[in-house]
Amino acid sequence: MLTRVVLLVLATTVMGSGSATMAQIQVCDGRNHTNQNTTGSWGLPAARTLGVRIVLATAVPVERVEWFFSPSSLTTQLGGTVAILQEAGTTGLPSTAVAGVLGSVQWSSPQVAPAWAGGAFAAPVMLAAGVPYWVTTTASPTVTHQAVSYDDSGPDPTTYAVATGGNWVLVSTPHRFKVRLLSTSCATAPEYQVNQAEASAAVNGVQGTAAAPATVTVGIGQSAVVALASSLAGAPWDAGLTVGPLVPASGGGFIIGGGQIVNLDPTDPTLTFLFSPPFTGPPFVNFSVPLNTSSALTLSFQLAVIDPAAPSNVWLSQPNRLMVQ
Repeated sequence: MLTRVVLLVLATTVMGSGSATMAQIQVCDGRNHTNQNTTGSWGLPAARTLGVRIVLATAVPVERVEWFFSPSSLTTQLGGTVAILQEAGTTGLPSTAVAGVLGSVQWSSPQVAPAWAGGAFAAPVMLAAGVPYWVTTTASPTVTHQAVSYDDSGPDPTTYAVATGGNWVLVSTPHRFKVRLLSTSCATAPEYQVNQAEASAAVNGVQGTAAAPATVTVGIGQSAVVALASSLAGAPWDAGLTVGPLVPASGGGFIIGGGQIVNLDPTDPTLTFLFSPPFTGPPFVNFSVPLNTSSALTLSFQLAVIDPAAPSNVWLSQPNRLMVQ
C-alpha cells in the first residue's frame, strides 16, 4: 500500500537574552495532506471509531495527535477521543487488545469552523520507524457526529478502517484523511532513498543523500556510465524508468516497508520498467554499461531487487537523474 509521510523540520526559539533554547511542539509525521482547507468530510457517528494506518520514516516520540475536522450545520463538534494503536499481528487491522492501545486522550473544544483538533498524551508515545501503527478518532458519547476531513487530490489513498464496539472493518475505497502527529523532538525524515548493499545504482559514480538525489548532467557526447550492483546475485530485478523528475517522499514519492523510499512518481505517464512484464529479465549480476549520449536525453531511474526476506520483499537503490544536454 502506498504510504506517504509529510514532515516539517523541527524548529526552536530563543527566549530572551541569556536564556536557554526551548524546543517548540511541531508537526513531525502523519498525513497532513496539502493544507488546512477541507475538500470533503466523512461522517463519524457517535461511538464509531475511524483508524488511519501510518508507517513512519523515522522514530518519533509523539506528544500530541490531531485530526482535521470540518463541522457544519449537520454536525455537533464538541470533542472526542484520539489514540494510537498497534497493528494486530498479520491481520493488517488495528489491535483490539487493551495492551494494543499505546496512547489515548479525550479532547473537548467546541468548533465552529474547520480546524485541527485533538489532545496531548500524559507521556510521549514512542513510535518506531518502518512499523505500522493506527491513529484513531472516536466521537465521544455526548457527540452526535464528527465530520472528519479528507483530501483526495493526491495519488496515495489512505488505508483506513472503521469499528463499532471493537470490531474493525477495513474500508476498500479509502480517502486521504488528514491526521498529524506532533512532538518537541522531531527528527528530519529522509526524502530520498540511498544506495545499500542489496541495491545500488549510480551514474558516473555520483552518490545522493537522504536530503538530495544523485543528479548528473553531461554534455552531448560525454561519458555517462550506469553501474548497478547488489549482494543478491541471481535475484530477480528491474528498474523503474521515467523522463519525469525525481520526487521526494513528501512530494509525490512514497514509503514502503523498512522505511525505503520510492522516488519515482507513480502518476507519471512516462513511467515504465526496463523489462516487460516487470522483473522477468535475466538473474541479477553486477554490471556497468555506457549510455548513448549522442543526443539530448533526460532519464530518471531506480533499481529494485527482489528478496523475500526484505521489507516489502524488495530492496531499492538510490534514485538517479541523468540529463544530457
